[in-house]
Amino acid sequence: MNTDEKLLKAIEGINSRLDGLQADVKDLKPGQERLEKTQQEQGKKLDTVQQDTAHISTALNALPTKGDVEETVEAAKAELKADIQDAKAALMQQGKRQGRWIEAIAEKTDTPNPNIS
Repeated sequence: MNTDEKLLKAIEGINSRLDGLQADVKDLKPGQERLEKTQQEQGKKLDTVQQDTAHISTALNALPTKGDVEETVEAAKAELKADIQDAKAALMQQGKRQGRWIEAIAEKTDTPNPNIS
């Protein structure tokens, strides 16, 4: 075998391997397209998840914390105590005024006080 024949045989071998590689590349293209399509779909889903996460985060920021609720409850308790004290003082004053009024009526009418034995 001379050099030309050897070169021709080597070129034929390379060509047959190239044909095999081209067939393999053709087989890879549909898979690549599927992967790209899946990647795009996942990207869209990821965008949706990110938007949902941002929405939830915004909603959670609007909610009061446990500390906020406890602080509000304590403030309401203090306000109620003050209101009760005010009402109690007003009742005590009214009771004293009515007691003095009754005593004044009893003195003027010479009526004995039934509460005193």
